[in-house]
Amino acid sequence: MGVEDAVMVGDRRYDVEAARTCNVPCVGVELGHTAKSGELECATASVIVSTVDELPDVLLGGAAKN
Repeated sequence: MGVEDAVMVGDRRYDVEAARTCNVPCVGVELGHTAKSGELECATASVIVSTVDELPDVLLGGAAKN
């Protein structure tokens, strides 16, 4: 696993912006305020999930179901 495999996981636009600055994709998790405000959509996260439980499937590309 190398730097090219890095992914940022965050729940605020600041996380998405930091990931963009580092040139890595960001998976946004809608928690509390961010889910209501559309903050992650506005920040254009690479992928947005509604719960932390969805992260393994997103991060492992479906391998979590095996």
